Amino acid sequence: MTSQLNVVNPGGVSQSPPHYHLGLMTGEQAERYLAHLHALSPMLALQGAVAHVDMPIESGPTMLLPHSHRYGPGYVAWRRPEVIELFAERQVQTELRAGDAAFLNHTAGEHGIKRIGNLLQISTAMGIALEAVDRDRGCRAVVLALQVRRSDGWSTAGLDRVNTATAFGYPFPTNLDLDPPINGLKPPSQADMLRDAVLNDSPAAELNAYAARRRTH
Repeated sequence: MTSQLNVVNPGGVSQSPPHYHLGLMTGEQAERYLAHLHALSPMLALQGAVAHVDMPIESGPTMLLPHSHRYGPGYVAWRRPEVIELFAERQVQTELRAGDAAFLNHTAGEHGIKRIGNLLQISTAMGIALEAVDRDRGCRAVVLALQVRRSDGWSTAGLDRVNTATAFGYPFPTNLDLDPPINGLKPPSQADMLRDAVLNDSPAAELNAYAARRRTH
């Protein structure tokens, strides 16, 4: 999970739908990707926003087109006049109060007040987020706290939620010479290592050794 603070001033130009992943590309660039990737793109990252201020309807909150992520050609077709017209006809807006969260794939918005919110991306283990994240430092930062929480009675499910938001869940890419599979077809993922460190009170140094095994030089 990644988060980025977003501030939009009054009069800001609305963003055109759709959005991440392929929606950030030009039409020609998006057309280079095969059809099945267009279908999978909305599944790779769920986007969200947490409002820091009240956003009534008259302020021009984000416009949403329900079920638009199910339209296969959307990443190429959204620039066509007829699709733009359809979006304008069928888009919906919802009031947000400070603290409310909304989750979405394709969005656009016009802005009548200074809007402040956190934009979230909840990515699959095989997806790539917009922001660069130092997951090694993140794991080392939470492992001791999670070990304390475990001793305080936190459930394994609760610990795993923090693990999922922090560690990289896919075991590749790696250096297979230094990090070979031992008991299966893949080496452990970073999330596997963090979970083991928390549940078995392993020293944090094991996370450093894990990072060292995945270096390319």
